Amino acid sequence: MTDWMSKIQKTGDGIVADALPSVKTKLLKFPSPSLNWALSGGLAFGKVALIVGPEGSGKSLLAILAAAEVQREDSEAWVLWSDAEYSFDRDYAQKLGVDLKRLWLVQSNKPEDIFDFMSTKVWPMMQGAKGDAPFPLKLWVVDSIKSIRGPREDAAKSVNDHIMGDISQLLNRALRQVAEPMRTGGMLTIFINQVGEEMNPTLVMQGHKWHYPSGMALKHTSDYIVLVEKVNNKASKIFDETHKNISDVPIQLGHIIRCKIEKTRCGPPHLVAQFRLKYGVGVVGVPLEVAELAVNLGVVEKINNSTYAFTLEGTVIKVNGFANFVKKIADTPELERALIAAVNLVDLSKLNESPKKDE
Repeated sequence: MTDWMSKIQKTGDGIVADALPSVKTKLLKFPSPSLNWALSGGLAFGKVALIVGPEGSGKSLLAILAAAEVQREDSEAWVLWSDAEYSFDRDYAQKLGVDLKRLWLVQSNKPEDIFDFMSTKVWPMMQGAKGDAPFPLKLWVVDSIKSIRGPREDAAKSVNDHIMGDISQLLNRALRQVAEPMRTGGMLTIFINQVGEEMNPTLVMQGHKWHYPSGMALKHTSDYIVLVEKVNNKASKIFDETHKNISDVPIQLGHIIRCKIEKTRCGPPHLVAQFRLKYGVGVVGVPLEVAELAVNLGVVEKINNSTYAFTLEGTVIKVNGFANFVKKIADTPELERALIAAVNLVDLSKLNESPKKDE
């Protein structure tokens, strides 16, 4: 070891980067295999995820699924839910697997009840926890950023008072204030924000469909940005054909949700996932999701127009017909696990480049 290295180590400031744990050491996995693949394995603890999308797209749903998975994987884990919208539905969350006895709910749209609460009350408790009894908070959800009242709005005498940039300026300070607990506390942080339609025609022509409110601070802080959209066509909707509404229309039981990874510091960005949501149940149709992903990534060999082949433990499995292939996955759990593992091993950096076509 060089002399300067031994001297700098004695100062006690910093560490050799090789001693840092990998972000892939502990990941939160969703019930959707394609979402986990798009996130390069899942959401990493100690990171910040921003879930954005239009109204009713499924942003809070993803956060609820995350809470349920955190609690399912760790019987001691707690979730802190800052409900600035006053919209948390305990019955819906419970149906999706959340243990309400391990979820602390703070319903307030005042920034001091969200950011100050984390930095001045929760963070000292996290720091004071002993090694044999670690602090159980593993997930912090803020739903949503758009509903937080800024200081100038709070002091306004009338709703007619025009206030610009209130939340944007607030977030610059607030996110710095909670940076240490978010980054070093060992928990995952999920911020939810609702986007609006982009009205600037130039940006729309460049492909920017949505406008992200609340300034740039939140985008810069986030390690992940997940854009959630509801797929809006008839084929994307799940119906019960045996029962109908009073207007003789089949009852809709669910729909397909599309998630695009707009930003990630833990893998390649711009990957897209799709999963099927059944209302009050959660993610369904996983075998179909696995089959579609495996075929599209070339993990499963398509011998001809109707025959699919995959090698499992040295044995080549051939199935005729896509529907039969999906059924084979549903009936064979080890095949589903093997396909998911193979999908996650696909090295996207080795895929062939192709020139961008002029639009």
